[in-house]
Amino acid sequence: MNRTLILLLALVMVVGAAVGMTLYLRSASTPVSTTTTTQPVVTPITLPDTPPSQQTTQSVQAAFAQTIPASNPDNTKLTDSVISGNYALQVWKGDNYGGEALLKYDAGQGKWVVVTRGGGAWNIADLVAKGVPPATATALWKGLPH
Repeated sequence: MNRTLILLLALVMVVGAAVGMTLYLRSASTPVSTTTTTQPVVTPITLPDTPPSQQTTQSVQAAFAQTIPASNPDNTKLTDSVISGNYALQVWKGDNYGGEALLKYDAGQGKWVVVTRGGGAWNIADLVAKGVPPATATALWKGLPH
């Protein structure tokens, strides 16, 4: 009885795995078209050597400004911004505190997202430790006055 039950369960698992693999392979090999127009999709990119557009800088500042409390008790002001690829540093200064916030562009959401508000200044090694590619971290660091 136990042997029959074990064999039956093993057979169900093998059949389930075979069906799952078939469905997985079928979906991986079937191309899915998500666009209905014939126009190419253009994604804007800010290169490290290209100065960011004012609109992109404003987007970075707007994303960081959302983290400032409405009452703004420290009188926080935004100063320099530097963008390299999908990362940005936003310098902020208040009456008592200041720092450089790290932001990352989230293509899925179509907006800049604050990774950390930071406190003080970044160095290249700390940016890389937060996941910023080394060349991008170097470009960000060099883009701010030190």
